[in-house]
Amino acid sequence: MKVKVSYTVNIEEVPEEIRLILSKAESKIGSVRRAITKLTDAEVESSSEETLVSLASLRKEMFDADVLLADSESILRGYLAEISRPEPLEPYEESITDENKTE
Repeated sequence: MKVKVSYTVNIEEVPEEIRLILSKAESKIGSVRRAITKLTDAEVESSSEETLVSLASLRKEMFDADVLLADSESILRGYLAEISRPEPLEPYEESITDENKTE
């Protein structure tokens, strides 16, 4: 079962968090690529049951990598929106002088 996990980091740390998530996706994709190479080199007919199990496992790994990529995309969109937002204005404090008072 998959669940969403949410946590808070400083805005400056967001790019590094994205890099960490992308690194996990890269690892999964590399693993899938190596496994597919092994499957294509093997004789499919001689171990069809084993090949089916391997294909199911590869599809799960690809799904996991896709989830990581989607998470990275979502975080990056939020990050870009936040850093492109103008800085909030300081509250304007009026100083009331005797000249501005009306009686």
